[in-house]
Amino acid sequence: MSELTASLAWNALQNHSERFANFSLKDAFSDDTERASRLSLSAGGLFYDYSKELIDDDALSALLDLAGQQNVAKAIQAMQSGEELNTTEGRQVLHHLLRQTDKSTIPTQLHPQFDAVINTRAKMKDAVARVHNADVTGVTGKAFTDIVHIGIGGSYLGPEMIYQGMQVHHLPSIRCHFISNICAHELARVLDGLNPETCLFVVASKTFTTLETLTNANTAKHWLEQQLGKNAVGQHFYAVTSSPEKAESYGISPAHIFAFWDWVGGRFSSFSAIGLSLALGLGWETFESLLDGAATMDTHFFDAPLNVNMPVLMALIGVWYVNFFDRESLCIAAYDSRLRSFAPFLQQLEMESNGKSTDLNNNAVDYHTCPTIFGEPGTNCQHSYFQLLHQSPEFVPVNFIACAQQEHTHKEHQDWLFANCLAQANALMLGQQTADQHKHMPGNRPSSTLLLDRLSPENMGALVALYEHKVYVQSVIWNVNAFDQWGVELGKQISKGIKPKLDTGDTHDLDPSTAALLTRYQKINEADDIPRQNTPDIKKRA
Repeated sequence: MSELTASLAWNALQNHSERFANFSLKDAFSDDTERASRLSLSAGGLFYDYSKELIDDDALSALLDLAGQQNVAKAIQAMQSGEELNTTEGRQVLHHLLRQTDKSTIPTQLHPQFDAVINTRAKMKDAVARVHNADVTGVTGKAFTDIVHIGIGGSYLGPEMIYQGMQVHHLPSIRCHFISNICAHELARVLDGLNPETCLFVVASKTFTTLETLTNANTAKHWLEQQLGKNAVGQHFYAVTSSPEKAESYGISPAHIFAFWDWVGGRFSSFSAIGLSLALGLGWETFESLLDGAATMDTHFFDAPLNVNMPVLMALIGVWYVNFFDRESLCIAAYDSRLRSFAPFLQQLEMESNGKSTDLNNNAVDYHTCPTIFGEPGTNCQHSYFQLLHQSPEFVPVNFIACAQQEHTHKEHQDWLFANCLAQANALMLGQQTADQHKHMPGNRPSSTLLLDRLSPENMGALVALYEHKVYVQSVIWNVNAFDQWGVELGKQISKGIKPKLDTGDTHDLDPSTAALLTRYQKINEADDIPRQNTPDIKKRA
């Protein structure tokens, strides 16, 4: 038994969870007419209603005791002051600096890092202005009209999600496209129909060695050079990296290389220079508003007492379900199609951060950590997996996200959208009691609702920061490192050994299943009778 699971706070919560075998959300609201107002709060333009969660005052107090035992308040201060939180890699964790503007609020020991942020931000702002004003152009003198962002993981998921979310802020003169997968069909889909003369490629890679990113960049580079000549790369390629020398060797001008530091994890990097494509596609004012919104949530996280701290409460309720109800999944239901990529973004943010089985003391944990994150936008989700949410033998906690105002003129659409969001949360809580067992809904299924007045840049920034901080708090409770990702590396290394075998056919050191699949792959490709799409490295624009 670990120190955590043997602790008084942990065992108190186990005792509390047993009480909830007979807890009724319906009765909780009947018994406490103030429950909805008491179990909700506002911060950073977001309203968080957790009154439909399986929680009461005693359980919430016990969760806060667990936070105290695990020194959550001290951990929050440690992040703010720049302590080395990524212990397995010996790095600070300073993504919150990316959105700050006032040096007087920054601890003195972090001034060098803050200065680096400000300098890079100024370089980004200048680059954005020069592109928008056509002070920099492609090799033929034409202004850029298409930004092609090439990255993967944290260098892709956040920027694409935010760009989609900021749909009404897209500049009419520039379109952004995102490429991540090494599957060439994605690259072909994006490049097909684009004019290389007006394409600006942003290669986002912390190390500038990422297999998928460099493979896609090489193919795009070849496509560009075929049509514009060997000298085109210098004007048509920008890079965001912590390895500027590699980007320069690639042919990218130092003026077009933007810094990215090892104290910013990839999945926490959307508001660093990784967001250059956002600034190009949305405009600098909108990008700054995103930063401002995230900074507002940072301030709330650093300053608010734990019992009224939105990221802390969200984190503790998540721990409550994972560890004391044995819930192994979490549903994200965003009732706004512009947030269609928010669940995939959270899949990396949460599962890559806290999907760990070794604690900070190098011991195997004896408790569950991160749940599986899944989700689709509402109302689409109602016609796929919501059947399971309502009638599965086991409940799945749900985070509903909705916007009160939409930036379109179709009020009936918006009213129906929000009505459905409210209805689903209500139906999960109350259920339906019928004599026909097939139509019986047990109810008493928990959810929270995040309500934004609208999906403004400020609120988008706050939403991202909220979940970033939630993830950190849960890592503190579980005593794991939220800022490494060693599990990502193993498969990468194995693939490097398998790739040459696709040519040689040597399978002697492979397991029988892998060997058989590799051999079958070879035989299929030897037949070479598959119709092939022209790939972007040979398809020339007419």
